[in-house]
Amino acid sequence: MKRLIVIVSALLFIVCGGQKPAQTEAPSTVSDTVSLKTAETAKPESTGSAVAPEPTPATPAENVSPEKVAGKSEKPAELPKLWDFFATWCPPCKKQAPIVEEIAREFEGVVEVRSIDTDKEQELARKFNIQAIPTLVFLDPSGKELSRNVGLMSKDSIIARFKTHGFIK
Repeated sequence: MKRLIVIVSALLFIVCGGQKPAQTEAPSTVSDTVSLKTAETAKPESTGSAVAPEPTPATPAENVSPEKVAGKSEKPAELPKLWDFFATWCPPCKKQAPIVEEIAREFEGVVEVRSIDTDKEQELARKFNIQAIPTLVFLDPSGKELSRNVGLMSKDSIIARFKTHGFIK
């Protein structure tokens, strides 16, 4: 039985893959696969532009910096800010969300409230050094961080923090 397995394995090796030593390793990423296909089909005189990777779009950090986000806001840039860093899969974040939504409605035009999905805006989360979620970050009108709270925070505690920072009286 062992001889039969060895013989079948040897035949399969010879027939299926023994003659292709250059492609013994599979590409590790999708871009490697694209590069290999492009390199195989490229003509020698066009290797310079055909194999070159496409330019990458602007990084998220440029698109979501606090200054630009405040500038793109429909509300005046001079409003103090409450930024809720969350993730859709996080149970405490799901409990925090209705509280943040209620605060946003109640203080519309007084405090800019923004919910930031850390899975979608990783650069912004990294810039603010978000280590755990939910994290509420309280910012002055210019975007300077005044304080933060990691973990679930009640509506009363958020309002108290607004008062502490002078957002409301």
